[in-house]
Amino acid sequence: MRPGNKMKYRLSGSLTVETALIMPVIFLVVFMSLYLTIHIHNRIWIGAYAAEQAVSGHIQPDPALLFAGKITAERSESDSERSVLIRGETVYFNGQTLWSADASAHYDICRPVPYLWKMKAVKKLTD
Repeated sequence: MRPGNKMKYRLSGSLTVETALIMPVIFLVVFMSLYLTIHIHNRIWIGAYAAEQAVSGHIQPDPALLFAGKITAERSESDSERSVLIRGETVYFNGQTLWSADASAHYDICRPVPYLWKMKAVKKLTD
């Protein structure tokens, strides 16, 4: 074996070892950033879902979330306010809960007809 060939084999072997040590770290960073992106997506959808239910007052089907666990909703309504609390989970491939997300929305119910009657009565008083 020539001395030049020996050096060539030594360099390619070191690259293999370095790659074997670095690749798990790279995969960890890639997959954790992917799961973080999925969790942020689910959190935004849960927040929008809670706001829509608070404003509309209708019970809607659950949103299409990625890697979603169970979704629970608590609703309460009074004469002047409507509140919705939504809890959702982002799960791992095997079903283990990775993160939980909560979103709540409150909506002050506006009754336009009595408000307009009052405005009309005030206008008549001022005229």
